[in-house]
Amino acid sequence: MTSCIPADPPLQEQDLCTDCAMCCDGTMFAYVNVMPHEVSALSADFAIREEGGEPNFPQPCRYSVDRKCNIYARRPFTCRSYRCKTLTELRKALIAPDEAKRRVDETLAARKAVSVLLQPGETLPLARKRRNAISAGSAPSVADLRFMLALTALDLLVDRYFRAEGETMFSRKAAGADEA
Repeated sequence: MTSCIPADPPLQEQDLCTDCAMCCDGTMFAYVNVMPHEVSALSADFAIREEGGEPNFPQPCRYSVDRKCNIYARRPFTCRSYRCKTLTELRKALIAPDEAKRRVDETLAARKAVSVLLQPGETLPLARKRRNAISAGSAPSVADLRFMLALTALDLLVDRYFRAEGETMFSRKAAGADEA
């Protein structure tokens, strides 16, 4: 019988992941789905919640520290099996390693530009909610406009280089539409 657990990616991909970690820090997703059979085992480590019949935990992941997973050996199946668009293209030799690194560096620079505009304690999923609230209001301030433009620029890069088809800045999982 073969295992359902994906093998660890090649070292080149692992290096790219530890340079990036945007799938763990709230840059790409507001939450991570959990397989139903993992819920009891993961409940001690994660604040598992049930939304729309799907168990998940919120991002950013508290176990992602300095872009490294502190529970790598026992991370959830979703984390084990996830490959962003850039990793997939790198694995298929559709892009060169230098292009993959360039994408990560460009997107991390955009994330840094957003981070200085976040409110104290605000995560990127919460920032997306704030962007939605500002856009629903009238006459945003210049500071609000700067924030919205920087966050949208980041999300466009993430959509272009990292999120899978159908996972855009406006998708439920990315935007945290069901987040409190």
